Amino acid sequence: MGFFQEPTNWVLLSFVIFVAGFAYKGWSHVLARLDGRIAEISAELETAAKLHREAADMLAQYQARQRDALGEAATITARAREQAEGIRIRAEYDLKETIARRERQLEERLGRIEQNAIAELRAAAASIALEASESLIRKGLDAKGQIALVDKSTASITTSGIN
Repeated sequence: MGFFQEPTNWVLLSFVIFVAGFAYKGWSHVLARLDGRIAEISAELETAAKLHREAADMLAQYQARQRDALGEAATITARAREQAEGIRIRAEYDLKETIARRERQLEERLGRIEQNAIAELRAAAASIALEASESLIRKGLDAKGQIALVDKSTASITTSGIN
């Protein structure tokens, strides 16, 4: 028997022709589809890489902003502490000045009160002494003695310079 008379050979030949036809016509179609899918995957990978780079850039920017903000916060905090210390020192100084001024005012006031009290005591003592002297003089002197005492007193007043 010949090659073409066997049915299995025909099956083999038809399979080979089918595979060759598929390889010639269908393979290019399959390869085109695979190439399209490869292009899609490559585009997606490029997009993903681009997004990854953008995300890394944004992360770096935000980290830099955070470092800047932390540095600025530390600067502001230090400046606020310095200002608070300055205010505290100034307040202490002002308080000491106020206390010293109040003490001086109080001492002056007490001095005036003391001087007024001394003047009042002197005036009261002089008044009492005058009344006692007058009472003694009235009891112990006659009219001539009183005139002589008045003359002597006016003479001593004019010589001492009291007007």
